[in-house]
Amino acid sequence: VHLRSIAFAGGGGDAGPSRTTLAAVGAWCSDLQSLSLDGCISIDGCAITALVDGGTARATLSTVQHTSGSGAVLAGLGRPLPRLQCPDGPTRLCSTLTCLDISGCIAMSDSGLQALHNAGVRLHALHANDCRSISDHGTCCVVTESLMTLELASRRRIGDQTLGCLAATRAALTALDMSSGHGDALPLSS
Repeated sequence: VHLRSIAFAGGGGDAGPSRTTLAAVGAWCSDLQSLSLDGCISIDGCAITALVDGGTARATLSTVQHTSGSGAVLAGLGRPLPRLQCPDGPTRLCSTLTCLDISGCIAMSDSGLQALHNAGVRLHALHANDCRSISDHGTCCVVTESLMTLELASRRRIGDQTLGCLAATRAALTALDMSSGHGDALPLSS
């Protein structure tokens, strides 16, 4: 599947996609560049790990089942996933994913960002507003020299370790929002 951008509806307390769906996205959307999970309150570190593992696993998805038992359905497209083996190796979601929006994913933790780091994901933009369980450690996992936009607005304060990571990696940061509420991102000059 050659999707480059997927947005899941969140807001209004919607739980969002299941871990199985995210694993399918990781496995079958090898060209994915942008993923929005904004407001999907059940998305946590394990869900992001499923996404990354789906994109790097060397296996068949024939055992993936939708909760109705009719076969896995990819991101609401209404088509069953093909039951194909990947003999030539894994797809590499980590080579194409550059923008991730997990704002409002209140269950998100450092483990999801650690999974992205471990898979070699090099984000250009991370939107993680209102992710109160993400600490400096999690933030530092995704800070690379390619990171240009970082939004961490929430009611909890991100500490000096995040700023230290940004400085140490010489990130290409052009926008940073670490406000205590939903404010506009602060543009940074070079």
